[in-house]
Amino acid sequence: MQVITTYFPLIFGLLFLLTEIHRNYKLRNKSERKSGGADKNSLTILWITIMISMFLGGFLSQFKDFSIIIFQPYILHAGMLIAILGFILRFVAIQQLGKAFTVDVQIAKNQTLKQDGLYSIIRHPSYTGVLMSFLGLAITFSNGLSLLVICIPIFVAFIYRISVEEIALKNEFGTAYLEYIKNTKRLIPFIY
Repeated sequence: MQVITTYFPLIFGLLFLLTEIHRNYKLRNKSERKSGGADKNSLTILWITIMISMFLGGFLSQFKDFSIIIFQPYILHAGMLIAILGFILRFVAIQQLGKAFTVDVQIAKNQTLKQDGLYSIIRHPSYTGVLMSFLGLAITFSNGLSLLVICIPIFVAFIYRISVEEIALKNEFGTAYLEYIKNTKRLIPFIY
């Protein structure tokens, strides 16, 4: 169990990175999508922010002066659980969106507004999942500086991405999307 706990950030991080690279390769700029520069470099900003934050978070985790974990095994396992649940949530959200999912901010031809399943509760469940994964991963580093350096910049980058995406959705679906916004939260059910 000690080996899994010690190497969890590395193993989980690599698994997460490989699945995202696969999605990026497989689901980028499909020809049946409407053209347009709706993405506003948000994907590039996300990737750069994630790479820098994770590198710095891993580096800073070596400084034990900023250790935040008092009951280490329990908190560490909770971080691992949060990361795994976030990964599962992202996977399920992407599966529920089906062919409408893309890594670029684009609307597919004849796409309808998804409002059932996880999307009946929150508007961006795949982003909730990925943010949970980063939070859980940051907790496993057992370092307060790592937690801040990983979570804050990545959260800000995702908020930018969500804003860009919501503009595209408002432009495409108009009042239907505005009604959907009234009935759902962005990332956290009943809260935000």
